[in-house]
Amino acid sequence: MSSTEEVKKVEAEIPATQNKEESNSSEEETENKVVLSDEPKSIIMGIIAQLRKGADLHRVTLPTFVLEPRSMTERITDFLRHPDILLR
Repeated sequence: MSSTEEVKKVEAEIPATQNKEESNSSEEETENKVVLSDEPKSIIMGIIAQLRKGADLHRVTLPTFVLEPRSMTERITDFLRHPDILLR
């Protein structure tokens, strides 16, 4: 299922009154929108696809990097820790 189909499916499950309220607020906030590349969109769509009305939030899986309290510097040093593998 493509991400656009998932979005349409999720939008269909949202009540119409909620969609109208969001459309009014979204028109006001058009300047604050951030355009995401395809990779973050797929991660977000994967999370949204797991959300259903009345769903147990304990069952929603998150990517591991969301739960890691690590800085970018720590991630880079971990990557560069094994130079012998990188030099092959």
